[in-house]
Amino acid sequence: MTSNNEPDANDSELISHLKRLSPLPAPIDPLAAAFAAGRRTSAHKIRLYQRTTALAAAMCATAWFFALTPPTPRQPDPPRLAVRTEPAIIYSDQSIAVLQQAVLVHGLDGLPRIDRSYLTPTRISDPF
Repeated sequence: MTSNNEPDANDSELISHLKRLSPLPAPIDPLAAAFAAGRRTSAHKIRLYQRTTALAAAMCATAWFFALTPPTPRQPDPPRLAVRTEPAIIYSDQSIAVLQQAVLVHGLDGLPRIDRSYLTPTRISDPF
């Protein structure tokens, strides 16, 4: 080639030979081409599925391993002694527990007397 990018005699002969070439007909199987294209596009999904399945299998194996191993024996807790103590609650004189105890010991006479001095009888004619 020359410096001004024009072909010389050798280049022009090569160009003329290349122009006379015709491509050979290649038998293309459309079914095989579609299958290969589908394989290429689904490869990412298949790899993701395989990795997820492997991770799930590893997790199941780990859980199964820990489920089958016997627990380590613990030291038994020291025995607890049951000691009866008196209740620390101080009941009032009018509590149910004190009243029930008084009735058990003295019968109905153990109940305290009711002060009725502040009660006045009401008659039908009082509101009018």
